[in-house]
Amino acid sequence: MIEETGQVLALRGELAEVVCHRRSACGGCTINGACGTSLLERWLGRHPLHLLAANTIGARPGEPVVVGVPAATLPQAAAIVYLLPLLTLFLGGLAGDWWAGLNVTPGADGPVLIGGGAGLGLGFWLSARFNARHARDPRFQAVILRRADTGPVMVPLTAAYGTPAGDGR
Repeated sequence: MIEETGQVLALRGELAEVVCHRRSACGGCTINGACGTSLLERWLGRHPLHLLAANTIGARPGEPVVVGVPAATLPQAAAIVYLLPLLTLFLGGLAGDWWAGLNVTPGADGPVLIGGGAGLGLGFWLSARFNARHARDPRFQAVILRRADTGPVMVPLTAAYGTPAGDGR
């Protein structure tokens, strides 16, 4: 089980909306900040992760919790999210190249780009369908494992949304 500390924002029936502040992997290797991950983090910033987790312990809004995701299903989910769109991109590009050879001129780039774009769109659509179909599947769902006793300082609920406490928004 892959675990992350978070804070319950709201309850939605048997599920809880949890915000997790991701820890950076920087500092854990010998490159120490000179890799692509640290570069992307510097450009894009670090954003909190919002997820729905099964609330098996009856956590309430504002409580710090430990959320777990089954490690066994992570490679399968990653393959669907990353590899499926990439595979359909390549297959769409090959289909466009084949069509260009039959109808236009061999080596034309337009049909390859159109086919690749259509394939990528299909891959994203299939990936979203997979996500929607398995959103409530216990094998893929995050679960609140326990209340967090110690750990990183939790951000107040109002600070997570950028409004000051007592603002009324």
